[in-house]
Amino acid sequence: VESNLESNLECNLEFNLESNLESNLESNLESNLECNLEFNLESNLESNLESILESNLESNLESNLECNLESNLESYLES
Repeated sequence: VESNLESNLECNLEFNLESNLESNLESNLESNLECNLEFNLESNLESNLESILESNLESNLESNLECNLESNLESYLES
């Protein structure tokens, strides 16, 4: 009887250990995936926003420069 109890205890411990490891691994993988997705999303949004703002700034500066040059040239020619 004692031998069976020890054997059962050993089997149960082994099973519980494997089961807990598997469950913890799955939980950690899901959590890491969620964190990574969130981080990547924020990072990509930030990067895209920065890129769009820089592009718009450059475009606006160029457009304003052209308009000012045209306007100044017209004013100069009229005077």
